[in-house]
Amino acid sequence: MTLPPTRRLARYVEPEVDERRIDRVWARVGAPRAPAWSWRMPGLAAAVVAAAVIAVVVMRGRGGVAPSLSGTVIESGASETLTMPDGTTATLKPDARVRFDRFEASRVEVTLDRGEVTFDVKHSERRTWTVHAGGYDVVDRGTRFTVTADGGGVRVHVESGSVAVVRAGSSEEPRALGPGESWSSVAPGDVPPAPTARVPAPVPSAVPEESSAPVPSTVPTTERTAAAAPTAPGPRELLETANAARLAGHPRDAAQAFDALRSRYRGDPRAGLAAFELGRLRLDSLGDPAGAVEAFADAMALSPGAGFREDAEARRVEALDRMHDGRCRAARQTYLARYPSGLHAAAVGARCP
Repeated sequence: MTLPPTRRLARYVEPEVDERRIDRVWARVGAPRAPAWSWRMPGLAAAVVAAAVIAVVVMRGRGGVAPSLSGTVIESGASETLTMPDGTTATLKPDARVRFDRFEASRVEVTLDRGEVTFDVKHSERRTWTVHAGGYDVVDRGTRFTVTADGGGVRVHVESGSVAVVRAGSSEEPRALGPGESWSSVAPGDVPPAPTARVPAPVPSAVPEESSAPVPSTVPTTERTAAAAPTAPGPRELLETANAARLAGHPRDAAQAFDALRSRYRGDPRAGLAAFELGRLRLDSLGDPAGAVEAFADAMALSPGAGFREDAEARRVEALDRMHDGRCRAARQTYLARYPSGLHAAAVGARCP
């Protein structure tokens, strides 16, 4: 097969892929490699990036989309990072093994057979990521999180964003995890432990009828009253409630929980994410663009350096555009100045005519 000159193909590659990188890609094409269905080699990251770039070059030249990774099995000999065409990465620790069961524009399913993998998934409203591990499903839309599967069960840790953990094939409510939270199964096959409420100490029973002498209480009245009062849900419980309601198709209930979290616990690291999710619900499901504008602005104020900052600014421009609000053009210019090559630059630039 005669390969076309590299420089003629450069115009089909996304801007961040330079000529030098393309030269390296074509240099690897003729090198021997393992079968496409199973990779185990030290240069995993470079090989996968090369395959992704070649796919973009060839398929864009034909007006199509890059081929899928469906059916690919990856085993790591050392710590390796797999980079996908959209920028999503999967960092495998030594001796980890993952299978891409499905890799489509709207749905990605990955099975972690063993080891530890950190996923950094690029946010997309049109795609869901599901990681299957040890009888559990970890569902995500745009998060950095780690999944570990070994003889001790399954462990999940979230660095940013949020995921939902549920036993595969069950009707149980998913367990939601936010930034900094972790979950682990006690042993393979065990049900994830649900949060348990504190039970107040029992109050001594009433005086028997045959005795008229009062029985002294071991718990003061004020303490008994405080113990019996219902405990207000904390930020973690509110996040779980919101995510469960959203997954169940109850956006209004989810919005109320997100609103309560960001209003009551403004110092919590999950408050900014809650405000962002509230804005999405108000704009996409509840028909409240004005409320969405407020929520997105609050998300940026609460978490100015968060990974969803760009999305929040873009969605705020969208909400202002729907309202025909005069602030839309200024918000558009602010986004384009901050993210001139951002993921939403083209869409934002077309708003606020």
